[in-house]
Amino acid sequence: MKRVLETPYWTIDVDEAARVATLARTATGYEDLTAIDAAMKPVVVALDALRKSRYSALIDLRSAPLRSDEAFEKAFTPYRLGLPLGWRRVAILVASAIGKLQVSRHHNNDKSALVIFTDPDAAWSHISA
Repeated sequence: MKRVLETPYWTIDVDEAARVATLARTATGYEDLTAIDAAMKPVVVALDALRKSRYSALIDLRSAPLRSDEAFEKAFTPYRLGLPLGWRRVAILVASAIGKLQVSRHHNNDKSALVIFTDPDAAWSHISA
């Protein structure tokens, strides 16, 4: 596994043998809404450098602070919509049923068909199938 990005907010690790990129959200909260764009820029740059169509993605949100205020959701929407695009397969990993409900609500509103897991082994099985 090779770490290609580490910021206070995100890490990205790539397993070339398995063809899986793991995008993991850290527990560090965004200071304010203006910090989101600055925090996401290195993530976007790192993902643009990958040929995503060659990889599956495990988007691990288990450590992410729970946040559902309207201003945050609006500010994060472009990234929420963009992160799962272009991969062979995608699994979203959350820590709890509440997290699963929140992510499901977003993706139902977006009309996207993502698979959301609370079990890391099931998520890995999904993306490595």
